[in-house]
Amino acid sequence: MEHVGEATRRWALGHDLAVCHGVGLFNRDRWREIVGDDLADAGRPLRLERGRLVIEVDDLSGSTLYRYSCDAVADLVNEAAGDIVVRSVSLRRTF
Repeated sequence: MEHVGEATRRWALGHDLAVCHGVGLFNRDRWREIVGDDLADAGRPLRLERGRLVIEVDDLSGSTLYRYSCDAVADLVNEAAGDIVVRSVSLRRTF
């Protein structure tokens, strides 16, 4: 018998993946529509896990831009999804 916590984790992961594909988070053009040119040029979404959106940034200016825009990004994605799917945003730097 599967542990309830594991079943919940698997459901949440599947839900997050469905949201990502349904909203088009991993589609470059759709991401640009959702967050705008400046943010789209500065980084890209990597994954959505349990309400945490991870965005990859390539340089310090992109990191700074996203750090000051995390709440706005969450709001924009939630609006595009029609539900609260992003509760927090974290950054992964490649530099």
